[in-house]
Amino acid sequence: MQIHNQNSRRGIIEANYWSAEIDILERTMPYRVQNILLIASLYDSFVFEVDGFLAEQVAQ
Repeated sequence: MQIHNQNSRRGIIEANYWSAEIDILERTMPYRVQNILLIASLYDSFVFEVDGFLAEQVAQ
């Protein structure tokens, strides 16, 4: 019986933790990223431009 109570208590603590995390995430949603500064070598920037994957991810 004591093991069951410990598991129940642990489940409640975990549920409260995730509830708090979700609340924090929801409160920060209005503050989305406006600008991104990408620092890369010339080769990396060329690969990003040719691949186009980075631009697609940023556009979303």
